[in-house]
Amino acid sequence: MNRIFIIFISVLLLGAFAFADDNDDLALTYYQSGLSLQKENKFSEAIEKFTKALSYKRDYPEAFFKLGECCEKLQDTQSAVKNYRLCLRCLECKTSLNNYEKNILLSARKNLEKIDTKSVQIKNIKSKYIDKLSKVGSECNTKKYYNLARKIYNLVLTVDSGNKMASDALSKIPIDNSGNKQLAGQIFNGTDLNG
Repeated sequence: MNRIFIIFISVLLLGAFAFADDNDDLALTYYQSGLSLQKENKFSEAIEKFTKALSYKRDYPEAFFKLGECCEKLQDTQSAVKNYRLCLRCLECKTSLNNYEKNILLSARKNLEKIDTKSVQIKNIKSKYIDKLSKVGSECNTKKYYNLARKIYNLVLTVDSGNKMASDALSKIPIDNSGNKQLAGQIFNGTDLNG
């Protein structure tokens, strides 16, 4: 009985592997067909082929990227953004990338930054927020409110971990808080930090 069960499981596993290979082959065939159509500027037909490739292989970043390019050519920005993001998600899930995949990753990010207006708006808002926080932190530091300045610069680094200005300012704040003014009464009166 055990022998029959083992044979049955083996046959199932071999069939699954063979089926997976067939799916990969079909996905590649549709992908290559889509590439040919894209080169001929037949973007709608190429979209159909790339979509069909993705129906056989769900984690196919190259197909998502090419799909995004075709949507972008047809001025379907929303679909292009969606496909570039799916491409990025597929690539970012991988533990290691070859050079071709790294190039796709960089190109997808570049194309996404170019067309994703929401992303641009968020970057602008984030930049303004960081600028305002930095000014307040600088004022606190100048007036020797070191603990408050430290908290503000740490907040800037929470929003933008690579912010050099905040990192530099934090490194210049005295560790022992020597000369740190005691915060008495109202700290912020709504217009300046003269409290």
